[in-house]
Formats: sequence, structure tokens, C-alpha cells
Amino acid sequence: KIVCSDIKGFERRGVETPDAEASIRGSKEGFTETIRVNTSMLRRRIKTPDLVMENLVLGEQTKTNVTIAYIDKIVNKEVLSRLKEKLNSIDTDSILESGYIEQFIEDNPYNLIATVGMTQKPDKLAGMILEGRIAIFCDGSPHVLYVPTLFIENIQVQEDYYNRVIISSFVRFIRLMALIISIILPGFFIALVTYN
Repeated sequence: KIVCSDIKGFERRGVETPDAEASIRGSKEGFTETIRVNTSMLRRRIKTPDLVMENLVLGEQTKTNVTIAYIDKIVNKEVLSRLKEKLNSIDTDSILESGYIEQFIEDNPYNLIATVGMTQKPDKLAGMILEGRIAIFCDGSPHVLYVPTLFIENIQVQEDYYNRVIISSFVRFIRLMALIISIILPGFFIALVTYN
């Protein structure tokens, strides 16, 4: 009798805090380059059986594993079907990183406002999925994409999820006012100085 078993293995980086999204409060974990480790970190946070993870293979030469994750009862079915259509229509030799996928699925590449979000934090991604977003994991990349993304997320930080609602809302309002003032005030000043 013979027992066959797959025992291949390889060196991989451990789970560590990403430098770009470091937070004072909350989880210090970050995604790695291994897709199964990344999906297991998400599954550990969202334990509902409604969390769906669908696997596909992209790239004619690289045969890169890609997983899309969403909560079946929350996700917008129209956005999900459009995303699956775009992913299935990708015809390229190689997918080496999630940035390759981002270029294929974004609605308008010349748009100044991003339509595809990206994170390295499992807790942030879990929050996005619980809001109805769709995550796209790519093997070999610690960056996980999510769609759709909103403009307001550019002035949102991870700690907003961990603080009380009133404090988080107030701080977000201050950030929004600072953005509006920084855009409008220089033009208003130049108009006043030029006119007078």
C-alpha cells in the first residue's frame, strides 16, 4: 500500500504590521504574500457561513490564484456580476501583483478619483466587507483590493472604526472641513488680492 501526500512548502514572510497603515488602536496584523494565510485571517474575523470565497486562476503563463470574497446577503449583486465579468475577461500572460488586476477592473483609468480601494489590514477589510464591499485577494501580494470605493474613504482612518460614533463622526467632519478649506481658501485669497 502507498500513501500519497503533497508535502511541498516554501519560505514565506510572517504576519506583521504594515508600515503604510499602522494604527495606534486595533489590530497590528497585516496581510502577507500568501493567499491562503490572507483568506484565513479574514475568515477568522468574519465567521458567518454567508461569507463566500470564490477562487479563479488568472494569467496564461503565471496561473496566479485569485480569490474574491463577499457576504452573500449584503453584497450588491449587480456590482458582483460586473466584477466577475471583468475578471473573467482578463486575457494576459501574467498577473504578478494585485496592481495588475486593478488596472483591468477599474471603470475609468483616467479618473482622478479611484474606484478600486486597497488595504493591507485584515480588520479594515473585514469592516469593508461587512459594509457590502467585495474583496479581491491575489497570490503573491500583501495588498488586497476592494470594490466599490468611495471618495470619503480618503479622509477616513482605521481608528474611526474603534472609537465611539460621536467622536469618529466629529473628527471626520473636521477632516472634511479642512479639505474643503484647503481647496477653496487659496483661490478665494487670490481673487481678493487680484481684485483689490
